[in-house]
Amino acid sequence: MLVKGVLPLPGIRLALIIGPEFVIPLKTEAAMDAPVSTAFDFKVESSFRTLLTFGLDMVVELPIDLRFFYNPSQPSDWSDRVELISSVPGAVDRLTIQYQNS
Repeated sequence: MLVKGVLPLPGIRLALIIGPEFVIPLKTEAAMDAPVSTAFDFKVESSFRTLLTFGLDMVVELPIDLRFFYNPSQPSDWSDRVELISSVPGAVDRLTIQYQNS
């Protein structure tokens, strides 16, 4: 769903676009190679999210369409996207990463 505002000018047509982009992850996988003595529960999770999409259209002789997105639901700090569980200092029992595109 995008809203597009068009400014018709002589020789060029400019348009600004804004709207939500819905991301539904179909599959997220993770694999880790580690010695048995340092193995721990490792997983990657991804969830449904809504991005805010912006766009700029320019039509001269041929159409040019530029778009980018911003993910307002993703924490800006890496430490807020990672959960590390440790029962003993220096050891890792479980590591969970919230995977999202930024």
